[in-house]
Amino acid sequence: MAFEGTDCGYNVDTSTGEMASLFYDTLGNIAFYDTSGNGPQAGWGLANSGPFTNIQTITTYWYSTEESPNGAWGMDFRDG
Repeated sequence: MAFEGTDCGYNVDTSTGEMASLFYDTLGNIAFYDTSGNGPQAGWGLANSGPFTNIQTITTYWYSTEESPNGAWGMDFRDG
């Protein structure tokens, strides 16, 4: 996957992913990578969980149907 200079994470589009929008837009968490693809940024990761409790940072939340025989979309709240 190539770096495309998105506003958060690594090729993350918050307009098409509800969990990414929550993590970055609503809660204001910072991505590991900056817009030039350099990381880590200061303060990256799950710094703000808002009103949510028990968010697991050691697992990936599966939030979509299977994309291919080898995977599906998911969200890692440790680093976005």
